[in-house]
Amino acid sequence: MLGYKVFITHATQLPLTTEQRLRTFVRDHPPATIAFVRSGDGGLTMIEVATPEQAKKVAAALASSSLRTEALAIVLGDSLQGQHLAELYTELKQRELEINWTNRQW
Repeated sequence: MLGYKVFITHATQLPLTTEQRLRTFVRDHPPATIAFVRSGDGGLTMIEVATPEQAKKVAAALASSSLRTEALAIVLGDSLQGQHLAELYTELKQRELEINWTNRQW
């Protein structure tokens, strides 16, 4: 079961090519899952892994990768900021699901 998180914050929407590179990165670092949530102009990406050691390895690998020209803000989920981002992710995902559900009702 996955449960340890790595968050990537971004003030602007990630380009599709960057999202695809992140998906490929996660596929190359099993077991891991990735999810994206958008808010206004920015967004939040969550990568979930099975152990704290894997989370640290993924964060280190992300920090040293060249997924985009500007640096990504990477936060481990077990930090204070990571706990705040976990709550924010849940709120944003819930809002996104509610909007999608409402749009389907029409």
